[in-house]
Amino acid sequence: MLYEVLEEEGELIQKELYAHYRETHDDPVTLRYLRENHLPKLEHYNLVEVEPHRGSKRYSLVGVDHSESTPEQL
Repeated sequence: MLYEVLEEEGELIQKELYAHYRETHDDPVTLRYLRENHLPKLEHYNLVEVEPHRGSKRYSLVGVDHSESTPEQL
């Protein structure tokens, strides 16, 4: 589900990613569980790139060019 959200929405900070995930998942896990378990696995398997962003983290799919992102997405 997280991968699909990033595929649809593009780059997202952690809270935005979680909000979209909650909207699309019937039985979502908590943000803490997501942060401690699911997101590190996506990073470990080199499926997402993680960048620090104003005290949070920004997630994007590996190999996807975000140079055409709108300022609101950045």
